[in-house]
Amino acid sequence: MTDNGCPVEISWNWGWDGQSPSVRYAFEPLSHPYPSPLRKQNPGLDFISALSASSNIDTKLFNHFWGALTVPEHLAQSSWSSIEGHSSQFFAGYDIEDTSVVPKAYFMPGAKAQMTSQTKYALVRNSLRDSPAYPLIAPSFKLLDRFIMTSALARHINAEIFSFDVKPPETTRYKIYLRCLRTSFESVRTMVTLGGLIRDDKLEQSIERLRRLWLDLFRPDHPCEQCPLTESAHRTAGILYYYEFVPGREFFP
Repeated sequence: MTDNGCPVEISWNWGWDGQSPSVRYAFEPLSHPYPSPLRKQNPGLDFISALSASSNIDTKLFNHFWGALTVPEHLAQSSWSSIEGHSSQFFAGYDIEDTSVVPKAYFMPGAKAQMTSQTKYALVRNSLRDSPAYPLIAPSFKLLDRFIMTSALARHINAEIFSFDVKPPETTRYKIYLRCLRTSFESVRTMVTLGGLIRDDKLEQSIERLRRLWLDLFRPDHPCEQCPLTESAHRTAGILYYYEFVPGREFFP
């Protein structure tokens, strides 16, 4: 889940509109590396099952997406790791807030997409449409899907991660992480506005602030919006975006 192979990542959220900061950490449940009585076939599934037993959390969504987005561990290791350089399919996380701890699930759908001859985005889209969550977020998701299906950037975009809070479907946040291999600021503007499908004065102000930060950070020789950043062949090349869907709330990238 990290470039150097560390199975733990720590971050924080400074809070919005006067909210207190929250601490966030994610980790990949791993089994014993060698055949032994300690080795587990599906450590991620075992972790969530143990969490459910101890905390009485709702695992309806988790069970659906585990079946839809993952393959048995030994198949991921044999087929997917040779292409992606890893066999990871799932990691867990927590948001630690003032009065609550929110468990989260993250799925990397590459192995299942390869075995079912789909793009990663198509697999995530189909699994979401078949889930109990879909009626709750369908209007917002259809907006993103329309962009992906019609944008000239489509061939440069694929799904990287699908995540959600491990809670009842109607109170859960859903996120789709998309990686775009185009790195010009023009492509950033397109991804954030969904090709102009989202029009909002506050969003335009945010994009302008981002443009100034972009110029300060990368200091391009020619500050044109169509110019890409220096090309990279790394596994995580490009720019990663995430789109959040919350039942009853307006969609926003």
